[in-house]
Amino acid sequence: MFRAYEAYQEANVGADPRQAERQKLGEVTRSLLQAAQIEGFSPLVHEAIYYTRKLWGIFAAEMMMPENPYPVEAKAAILKMARIVDHHAERALSENGPERARTLNLLAEINRTIMRGLAPTAA
Repeated sequence: MFRAYEAYQEANVGADPRQAERQKLGEVTRSLLQAAQIEGFSPLVHEAIYYTRKLWGIFAAEMMMPENPYPVEAKAAILKMARIVDHHAERALSENGPERARTLNLLAEINRTIMRGLAPTAA
């Protein structure tokens, strides 16, 4: 299973930050989708949730940095999304079967939505 947090820390220093974030979101999204297919207890499910929370925690921490150039409204939206992700991740830990699969798929869809916003635009 992918270790999103460590990989995020090891991202190329010279890489485009938006693309690095998009890549890491893609990796944790794949792990969430894999976890959604697992019935019962599995360390892979907990790992997918853990690294999803870690990645969103990194995003939230970045929004609170004084030198972050994002507009206040964008920072607030990302912080709100991080809280939503954390809420659903916590919920998924206490669920099983179809309920957990729905929650994990919801988290994956949130990530995909953000990934679309990070995608390069055609000039």
